[in-house]
Amino acid sequence: MAQSYSIDISCITMSYLKCAFSVLAALLITSCQNTQKNPNSIQIGICSDYPPFESRNDQNALVGYDVDLSHMIGQELGKKVEFVDMSFNTLLNSVRSGKIDMVISSVGITEEREKQVDFSEPYFFNRLTVVSRKDMPLANENTLPGKKIGVQLGSSFAHWAKTRNLNNITAMDLNPQLIEALKAKQIEGVIIDYAQAAIFCQKNPELIYHFLEHDEQGTAVVFQKGSPLRDSVNQILQKLKASGQLQALEKKWL
Repeated sequence: MAQSYSIDISCITMSYLKCAFSVLAALLITSCQNTQKNPNSIQIGICSDYPPFESRNDQNALVGYDVDLSHMIGQELGKKVEFVDMSFNTLLNSVRSGKIDMVISSVGITEEREKQVDFSEPYFFNRLTVVSRKDMPLANENTLPGKKIGVQLGSSFAHWAKTRNLNNITAMDLNPQLIEALKAKQIEGVIIDYAQAAIFCQKNPELIYHFLEHDEQGTAVVFQKGSPLRDSVNQILQKLKASGQLQALEKKWL
């Protein structure tokens, strides 16, 4: 007579479930470990389309005022600098969400931005300018209304244009795109800072720039709200100013 065997399906099902949960848990732990930041490095957001502050050379290496400043800050903090290159319009959201530790990318201080992020003390003061074609120069703020004006998306220049009720605005991700649009007569002016205006006009003799106003609030390092790095970076900036290293950076790049 053949023996009969019974199989406890519930036990087998439970075993498979336990195994599945164990594998899932292991994957989650591994994933979390892989996304943890290196405690010996610092992630700095940058938009590499803004010479002489940040751009890429012929070897595709990041160079510029802000790049050198970032390495100085990293050295003082005792951390390796890891740059995260992204569009300017995404920098503030990235630091707000904690994806990066700070932003050093020629970000001007504005009241609107101060509601979202923390700023260091200013490390540079610029001058606002408008770049135009020599055959149709825009000499001052009074010549801007009614003209097609280009600004970088998400920049303080876009905010400035908005507060001046300039309605015919073209916003683009990159300033070189705006300059090309200006040369192609798609727009009539580009609002930009003095340092970059001088470079663009040097490279494009058909262009000219005029000053609009002084930058009263300045350019600063950007942090997530409440970041403990802010106080440390402020102390470093004070040290770099006192030692003349910030002035040396301006002489080197500007």
